[in-house]
Amino acid sequence: MTQTLRHACTVAPDHPAFAGHFPGRPLLPGALLLAEIVEAACTRPELADRFSCGATLAAAKFMATVAPGARLEFTLDWDDSTLHFHVEEGPLPATSMPPGKADAPAGSGPAAQSGRLIARGHWTWQKAAP
Repeated sequence: MTQTLRHACTVAPDHPAFAGHFPGRPLLPGALLLAEIVEAACTRPELADRFSCGATLAAAKFMATVAPGARLEFTLDWDDSTLHFHVEEGPLPATSMPPGKADAPAGSGPAAQSGRLIARGHWTWQKAAP
């Protein structure tokens, strides 16, 4: 049975990674985007257990860059063996929370309109023994 989690956050404009990646044109490193996906997934105990037991990033494709202050909307779908992720840049809501704070749930209010595709991919893990 597939389950879904939606999560939204605003990338902090003053995140230290922007200082060196890249000077003059700051971009969020892909590894930090993947870390945010794992952090969102681990809010669910069943996913936290799977990631702590050795999930494998099987595929990740980055289609667009992420600038400071961007609002990201994550859709995570998982079953017994795989977690698929889909990240879009969404419009900033009229009254957004401070950068770096999760303003979930995604898919509601002014941020419900989806934007450009940022990344997609999936993690795999061993199925739990019956």
